[in-house]
Amino acid sequence: MTDIQTQSVSAYADDKSEKKLFRQLFIRQFPLLGSMNFTRMEGLSYGWALAPMLKKIYANDPHRYLESLKRNSQFFNTNQHLAPFIMGLTLSMEKENAANPNFDTSSINGIKVALMGPFAGVGDSFFYGVLRIIATGIAIGLASQGNPLGPLLFLLIYNIPSYLLRYYG
Repeated sequence: MTDIQTQSVSAYADDKSEKKLFRQLFIRQFPLLGSMNFTRMEGLSYGWALAPMLKKIYANDPHRYLESLKRNSQFFNTNQHLAPFIMGLTLSMEKENAANPNFDTSSINGIKVALMGPFAGVGDSFFYGVLRIIATGIAIGLASQGNPLGPLLFLLIYNIPSYLLRYYG
C-alpha cells in the first residue's frame, strides 16, 4: 500500500463510529426497493443507503461527497439480498477514490453495472426459485397437519439466510 492508502485506511479503521456506520448501512439497505421507479430502479435507495458512509469518507470535501452521492444514485437493479456485497465493494472503491487523486471514478459505476446482472441472476434463482419453494413446501406440510409452526418455520428458513447475507455481505 502507498502511504496515502495506509493513512486513509488506518484513520478510518480507528474511528469509533465505524461500527455505528456499518449498522446504519445494514439497516438502510433493507428498504432498497422502497423508492423503486422505472428510471433508476433501486438507484435512489442505493445512494441513500450509502450516504452516511460516503459522508464519512469525504468528510473534508463536500463537493466530492455530492459527486459520489450523485454517482451512487444512478441506475441500479439487482437482487436485494445480495446488494450489500456490491455496496461494500462500492464503498471500498470510494475510499480508494478519496485517497488517490488519480483514481478513475468511472470504474466505480462500471463495477456496479458489471455485477448487478450476475448477482440478480444468482440471488433471484436461489432466494425465489429454490429457498422460497423449499421453505413453502415444509411450511405447507406442517400447516396442513394443523401444526402452527408451519408459518413460523417458513419465516425462519427464508429469512435467516437473507439476514446473514445482508449482514456479512
